[in-house]
Amino acid sequence: MRKAIMLFIPVLLMLSGCSFSTKTVNWPAESSGETWYRPAFIYSMDEAVSVLKSLPAGASINGRGISSVDVDKFTIRISQKWQETYENTEYVPSFGGFFLGWNYVPVYSGSNQTTVTTYNKENNVAVNFRDITDISINNRVLYIASSPMAVFVCSSYAEAQKYGDAFYSMMKANGLKLGASYGFSFSSMTADQEKEIKKKGAVVSVVYGGGPADKAGLRPRDVIYEVNGVTVETPEAAAKALISGGFSKAAELKVLHWEKPGGDAYTIKWEKRLVTVKPVAR
Repeated sequence: MRKAIMLFIPVLLMLSGCSFSTKTVNWPAESSGETWYRPAFIYSMDEAVSVLKSLPAGASINGRGISSVDVDKFTIRISQKWQETYENTEYVPSFGGFFLGWNYVPVYSGSNQTTVTTYNKENNVAVNFRDITDISINNRVLYIASSPMAVFVCSSYAEAQKYGDAFYSMMKANGLKLGASYGFSFSSMTADQEKEIKKKGAVVSVVYGGGPADKAGLRPRDVIYEVNGVTVETPEAAAKALISGGFSKAAELKVLHWEKPGGDAYTIKWEKRLVTVKPVAR
């Protein structure tokens, strides 16, 4: 289970003692390449509608182009239409024969026959701007967190930012805005990870590039085991401790930070760190 959160302006301190080594830990990917989304430009509602209506020319969903977009103040409706062709080849036997004198000689033969069938397919996605909870960008991919989630592959990072700004502008037109953010997400530890470091917590899975957590020095694979003085052993507990601390106050995270001394691929050096961070409004 994954939670998404965000932070800013770090005070990074070393706690006394506690570094140790362990072998061959199977950690998740070091970085997802996702970028912390912060609005670069706020459009008027008419401008945002115009930008979103240009999605068919600059983005796709699930590898398929977008056929049409309809936008009003509250909702964007996206339609995809395409054709899928299927070929089915079957061996079709045929029977015949001839008379040889008074005797009938049967002849068996056959051939492969291919049938081509074309189906018209359609997919429709509707996103209510008031249901959007977060926006993030991974290179050219724009994620609109809502129900359902909308994932667009854009022609460039600049296009992903532009469409993200249009979605955010429509949120603002509905009187909403993105919440304060810490700039990272975390997930559950595996049983192997708990065994290796002999401590439960939440694994930092993504640190959004350029965001507050990134500037604070938090890194993917760090293990959070205490939030604002509260010991946490699960992502749910970490999220609850962050929320209960209030987003107007700095959050103190105690983490186990990993490093690979000398580029050794098999040895991980662990250090206890205290990271003091403050959420940033967007």
